Amino acid sequence: MDSTTPSSPILPPDRTRALLSSNEPPELSEAQTLQSHISEIEIQLASLRKEAAESPPSPERRAQVKTKRAALVRSRKEHQTILSPLRRMPMEMLGEIFRWTLPCPTQVMFPQPCHPMAPTPKLVDLSPWVLTHVSALARNCHLDAFIVVPRGNSLRGWY
Repeated sequence: MDSTTPSSPILPPDRTRALLSSNEPPELSEAQTLQSHISEIEIQLASLRKEAAESPPSPERRAQVKTKRAALVRSRKEHQTILSPLRRMPMEMLGEIFRWTLPCPTQVMFPQPCHPMAPTPKLVDLSPWVLTHVSALARNCHLDAFIVVPRGNSLRGWY
């Protein structure tokens, strides 16, 4: 590797660690810093690929490169998730997406399998419940949504 490329992944500052453990969107300056960090990681990964292509490394060096590459890929993925556009999506829009994914009443009362040989789906496997696994922000938005569900097995209350 050349001397201009850092030899190990750059550790994120405390703010970046906080962003990694939450769904809070980064501020513009933080997003620019994260993007430059991702670019540095990609340069390091390209350098590792170039080094491996130029000369076959020894088994010890190969293990070091593999470990370093795994750490770089993991760090890049974490930092890319911080820049996810879903973090900036307004709660109102998430709520609207949630409402549009609600099943029709007959799907709730008479769930059908996707395939004749498939088991009948459980209600928690259908939308909107699967949307609560997207992020904590989406889960809070979906769980706070006000939806009136009539009692009984009659479709009359739905219309």
